[in-house]
Amino acid sequence: MDLIDYIKKKIIAPKVANLTQTTTSGVDSFEKYQYIVGQIKSLNDLQQELTDLQKKQELIDEDDEDRGDTSS
Repeated sequence: MDLIDYIKKKIIAPKVANLTQTTTSGVDSFEKYQYIVGQIKSLNDLQQELTDLQKKQELIDEDDEDRGDTSS
């Protein structure tokens, strides 16, 4: 498991699940609900950025392999 997968699976996913559970089980104020929804959106955005970064890195790695570059 590389670093990006680790961050997504061990840090972001459980936090999103916890915040989602908190939201569905009920919050005591609309402000708290808005905060939690914002946190979930931010974490989902971060997860997408990490996925995009991972794809770019895989393309770079494939390009390096095609050129026979093993320095990375």
